[in-house]
Amino acid sequence: DSEQGKKVSLIGSSIASEGNVHIGSLPVCDDDWDLVDANVTCRMLGFAGATRRTFGSEFGNVPENFLMSHVNCSGQEDSLLECPHQDGEDCGSCMAAGVVCEPEYQPELRGGSGIHNGNLFFGNQPVCDDNW
Repeated sequence: DSEQGKKVSLIGSSIASEGNVHIGSLPVCDDDWDLVDANVTCRMLGFAGATRRTFGSEFGNVPENFLMSHVNCSGQEDSLLECPHQDGEDCGSCMAAGVVCEPEYQPELRGGSGIHNGNLFFGNQPVCDDNW
């Protein structure tokens, strides 16, 4: 299968966790693109999941040669390439599918006298102590 071994990437944003979805150098069409498809894409790129799916080439117009359209993931797939889909015909440059992925945040302690104490930050934001 010509799709195997092709890298999935997000194009068109300065933020690494969002962009139009490309496989190899070709975009994915937004026909039937939904949050399940976006979640599979984000997870395969190492993110926790998707906060939003985008359509209409939200991150900029793309070449008119698409790899796939009508993607129909079940949510169990490890890769977008495993999802049922059609070829990318009948899609225009303003029809790219995209994602906004949830960044993976790590808890961090700051301001303490050692590595085992301090103020708790999550995603570069302090955690409020209400009801702690």
